[in-house]
Amino acid sequence: MRKKWCAIAATLLVLTSIIGGCAGQATAPVKETRLVMDTAIEITAYGNAAKAGIGQAFSEYERIHRIADRFQPDSDISRVNRAAGGAAVQVDPMLIEMIEAVQAQPEPVRNLVKLTVGPVADTWQIRDMDGWKPPADQAVQAALRLVDDEGVEIDKQASTVRLPRAGMSLDVGAVAKGYATDKAVAALKAAGIKHALINAGGNVHALGNKPDGTPWRVGLQHPRGKEKLSGVFSLRDGESLQTSGDYQRYAVYAGKRYAHIFDPRTGAPSDTGLASATIICPSSTLGDILSTAVFVAGRQAGQDLLQRHYPAAGSVLIAVDGQVISSDNIKERFQRQ
Repeated sequence: MRKKWCAIAATLLVLTSIIGGCAGQATAPVKETRLVMDTAIEITAYGNAAKAGIGQAFSEYERIHRIADRFQPDSDISRVNRAAGGAAVQVDPMLIEMIEAVQAQPEPVRNLVKLTVGPVADTWQIRDMDGWKPPADQAVQAALRLVDDEGVEIDKQASTVRLPRAGMSLDVGAVAKGYATDKAVAALKAAGIKHALINAGGNVHALGNKPDGTPWRVGLQHPRGKEKLSGVFSLRDGESLQTSGDYQRYAVYAGKRYAHIFDPRTGAPSDTGLASATIICPSSTLGDILSTAVFVAGRQAGQDLLQRHYPAAGSVLIAVDGQVISSDNIKERFQRQ
């Protein structure tokens, strides 16, 4: 089974027309969509360098996909995983940056987001298919014993990563797409683009406002209805929005939904009563990590985590019963549907 990166985040929809006025004149956007990181990524940009800048941004996604996709045998992360228990493997520095982005977070986040969760994911094999059933508890516990982010050995000078025990496996799905989006935004800026929006399968980042100066409007998909929105955001210059949810990749057994996002404390799919967790902050990398952490933590613990460690981050949590809880610092910009 091939893991779908798009399953880590919910689908977000750009709602408003992207044709705007700048200095009193209409500007025509350049828009391109490509399937990268197993996600339909759409980039909209304005200006003479828009086409070239979009191409450079997609090159960043493609480069990081080649590094971080553990289902590609020749990727950097696959080489590290195959060498688990053996020698260190030289990798692109970007892989180390992704690992360190998680390691740099406070302990409560590190306890909820583990990049060595690969054996757990492989044991569960979450997918929507006839005959799927949960693995035996003995297998889950064996996989859980291999989850050890603290044991990952990194040598930045040599640009190497080593997994100390055979059977360990890195999975950077909780950070890779957000990290790639930040790199894509940097590429757009380097091309001289001042107004752009990236929609990477639920990972949305705004570069500038729209050319007419107004914020971008982005709709959050309802977790139990593909054609329904839970609400609409006004997304401003430099802001990113990421969602982790239980409805893009899951399996049902005996009437119970098992989502693809795992609780590294139990080795089982997260089951805290949340259907989705959305984070708004300036960094797509951080937002990706936090949306996973909050989803796994649950409503109250997730809110407490944000208030204590990331008070500037905005959030919208949707419970499995449909209740929508938005943080006070974004309420004026989030319209419930």
